[in-house]
Amino acid sequence: MSKFNALRMAQEVAKYPQIAIRDSFFGLFSETVYKPTDSKVESYSNYYDADNSLIFRRLIECPDENLSEMLQSLHETHQDKRGKFRLDLCISEDCRFIAMQLNEVSADSIQHLTPIRYFEGKEAEQVEDLIG
Repeated sequence: MSKFNALRMAQEVAKYPQIAIRDSFFGLFSETVYKPTDSKVESYSNYYDADNSLIFRRLIECPDENLSEMLQSLHETHQDKRGKFRLDLCISEDCRFIAMQLNEVSADSIQHLTPIRYFEGKEAEQVEDLIG
């Protein structure tokens, strides 16, 4: 877990209509929350091998109308700290909101492989189960 703003995608996620940034203590501190449940949002980065990264790529690029079917067909993934594919995540504490983006990491750069995909409600809970 890291501070919300630690990820490059955090600025885009902060613009999502269901996300709010709340300042406290005269603006010195801020907290990112998922508005429908008032749950704090944190960011994470998980590394995966090529096979596991394909699972997330298919999930992120899946058309909305096929998402439910796709989620049911996916199996739990396994992280690989030496993997060169990084999945950046913003997840609410109650797991009712997830934003994710798949990246390929090389020695000197990070290349976005997918756009940011947002999941809310039951779909977000199912995605969280996949991440494990």
